[in-house]
This record gives sequence, structure tokens and C-alpha cells, in this order.
Amino acid sequence: MGALLASAAVLAMPAGAGVGRAGADVTLQIVPRGSGTVTSDVAGARAECTSNEEPDFCERTVTSGSTVVLSPKPTAGSAWRWSVPDCQANTECRLTVSGDTTVTVLFQKLTLRVSTSGADAGDTVTSTPPGINCGDDCEAEFNVGDVVTLTAAGNFTSFPFGCTAVNARQCTVTVLDDPQTVGVKFNNAEGPGKPSLVEVRVRVEKGGDGTGRITAGTVDCGDTCDAAFTYGDLTTFTAIADDGSTFGGWGGICADDRALTCRLPVGPITVVRPQFARGAKEQLRVTLVSAPAARTGPARVAWTLRSTLAARGSAAVLVRGRVVASKAVALRAGTNAMSVKVKAAVVRSGGRVRLRVADPAGGTRTFSWAFKGRR
Repeated sequence: MGALLASAAVLAMPAGAGVGRAGADVTLQIVPRGSGTVTSDVAGARAECTSNEEPDFCERTVTSGSTVVLSPKPTAGSAWRWSVPDCQANTECRLTVSGDTTVTVLFQKLTLRVSTSGADAGDTVTSTPPGINCGDDCEAEFNVGDVVTLTAAGNFTSFPFGCTAVNARQCTVTVLDDPQTVGVKFNNAEGPGKPSLVEVRVRVEKGGDGTGRITAGTVDCGDTCDAAFTYGDLTTFTAIADDGSTFGGWGGICADDRALTCRLPVGPITVVRPQFARGAKEQLRVTLVSAPAARTGPARVAWTLRSTLAARGSAAVLVRGRVVASKAVALRAGTNAMSVKVKAAVVRSGGRVRLRVADPAGGTRTFSWAFKGRR
């Protein structure tokens, strides 16, 4: 996908950068993706913005503080969604522009393209869900947000770009661009080449009555900042609360909203609104999401927990008070899937799991939960 086609040129901006003073001229960049166009009510600029303008882009000069109406016109399907939280899906976007801003609209159907090099007879790429089935270059339409698995057969060499994850001959990609290209190399051939991609701006607008920093690569944000990324680059944002403040969440853009790190493809998201609240530093709290359970194939005890802070320690399985298996663990802030390998007899007998971690505030914390045997 576009997320992995190139290393983004990240331009760090000081706090407040990209925020226009009232009455100043700022730039609104409009990036349609998929089958459709967007028009705006900016005076003197009613021409449509189309997705085939890349690697150029559609820009409008507007007055800081003004409200702009963006009107999508899908040519296939009837659904779309916006990259900014102010605009609701399947409606016009009325946006107050306070600084240089990129707005992306994702129409219902997007094109996933496979670009190959060196393919001979028997060298193919297929997809799940179906749509891609070829040896040479080909493409197919998928819904926005579809997770597609590409499988290469034949004398496969590598996926040089475009995958969210790679497992041997399989490439996983989330469809969020149009066209979104995955490179597939066969027979140790050179190429294929990466397509040029538009550069978009991601704005960080912090809220709440607390204070803290947001970092992403070389970006280090004060109250408000923005930075330029290649469309779709997977970027990790990290929240760092100041003393006397706590992190309050990412505003719903990440599955684990309270985790201190948030990884997302820029472009489909162009505005990040983290919250910080006044109060004491977050305390270490560990709670169960799913209770420990004995499992077979291989024999193990598995459970899921949520931690408010990152912490290191050990997990152990005990039967009648005796440790029968253990491992070192590194919890992250957020949800953690845990498991410890055990012997088959432990699966049948049942027992307890014990978690001991170093509390960042000092000392060691111990947590313990029972699990039932499985016959």
C-alpha cells in the first residue's frame, strides 16, 4: 500500500507551526482517493479536485479562520469518509481552516495494484478476498479498509514494497489509497519501481487542561504542530505526559485509545487530537481482559491483560504452589496478550498464573489469577 512505498521525508515544525494568524493566507490541500471528485466553495477555485492529479495535488489558498465547504461527487457507489474528525462520513465537509491543512476523502471503492518484475510461467499472485490473480501487473477494486492477503506462487523472491506485514510468501495490506501498489519480485529480477506519491500534512492539535508532548520520528510537538509525510506512510506517534499531567487518549483514531503509542497510516488520518489532563502521573494498574485458560497444541496457559504503564518482570505458572514454568515479560501500556508454555500435565491439572513486574514508581507488584484444568 502507499503506506510503505517510501520512507517519508519528515519535516519537523516548531510548536505552533502551520497555524495562520487571523486573516493570513493558508493552504488547503484536497486529496481525493478512489472513484470520485471534490469541489470547494473557495472563491475563484470551483474546479474539481481529482485523484489522478498525483504526484501533484489540488491546493486552495484560503484565509485563516474561514470556513470552507467541500462537496464530494462519487462516480461509483455512494459512500465516502474524511480524514479530519470535524467532518462526518457521507456528508459535505464544513471545515474551519486555521492553518495549512490537508483533507483526504476516501470513496467507497479503491484500487489495489500489483506491480511485478521477472515473472515467468507459473509465477503468480492471488488475493484473499479474491480479485487479484495474475503473473504480470494487474489490479482490482476493494472496499475502503479491506484487509487483503496477497500470496505469491512460483519462483518468488520478495515483496520489495507495499506490505503492512510479510509472512514468507504472503503480504498483508489494508486498502487505504488509490491506486495502492504492492511490488512483487520473481526470479531475483530488478524492480519493480515504486510509484511517486503525493505528500500530505498531518496536524497535531492537543487538547485538555494538562500538558505533554507528541513525538513521531523527528517531529516533537508543542501545543500545535504539523509535519509533511508521504501519503500512507505508517507512522508511530508517542504521547509523553509532563509531570502533573496524564495522557487522556488519541480521540478515537487508534484501537487502543489510551495506549501511549499510536501507529497509523498518514493520509487517511490528517488530524490527530490527543488529550492531556491535569493530575498525578498515571499509576501502574493491571486488569484482566480475558481470564487465564489452559490450551493445547502446543500446551500453554494464555490470557490477556491491560496495563496502564509499560513495565518489565516475569510471568509464572504454578501448580499447587510450585512454579512449573516461567518467562520474562515486557508489558506495554495498553492491551497485552500473554502465554506461557507448559507440559500437558499442567493443562490437565489447572493452577495459577503469577505476574511480577517492577513498578515504575518503585518496588515490585504481584498479580495472580487461577485457571482451570482441561481434560
